[in-house]
Amino acid sequence: MPSALEKGLAMISYIVPLMDGLRYAKFLLRDFPSFAAIFVPLTPVIKFYYSFPYASLIFFFILYLAIAQNRELSRFVRFNGMQAVLLDVILNVPALAERFLLPNAVFSSDLGVWSYVQVYNTIFLYVFCSVGYGAISSLRGKAGKIPLVGNAADASASNY
Repeated sequence: MPSALEKGLAMISYIVPLMDGLRYAKFLLRDFPSFAAIFVPLTPVIKFYYSFPYASLIFFFILYLAIAQNRELSRFVRFNGMQAVLLDVILNVPALAERFLLPNAVFSSDLGVWSYVQVYNTIFLYVFCSVGYGAISSLRGKAGKIPLVGNAADASASNY
């Protein structure tokens, strides 16, 4: 059974993908402003995270090197850290696709705009649910596998 410190460290790992996933929440929070109340306790963390350039990259490497790849930490902490890292990596795929593949013509039709909004909402809801599941599982001392990243994180944490 993981200690309280290990549970807390595993849970805090999920802050990084949540912060990076917030960019996909803009349409959902616009349409459902009451949903934003969930993030009010995180306001200082959000402001700090977005207050300096390259914060995302810096915190990603801190998470990867100090938690996910740290052999001195328990397998439980490394597993949850690696899930958070892989979740963060997955968030880069739609960002790259948007930057390089998304033509401006998609915004010229209502269907294109609607599809764009739905993709953003889906990405954010996946990240939000995954982070919630991972954080609650960590708090309970369980190693809950997040879809798409859990098996890879398990394999990576088992290598030590």
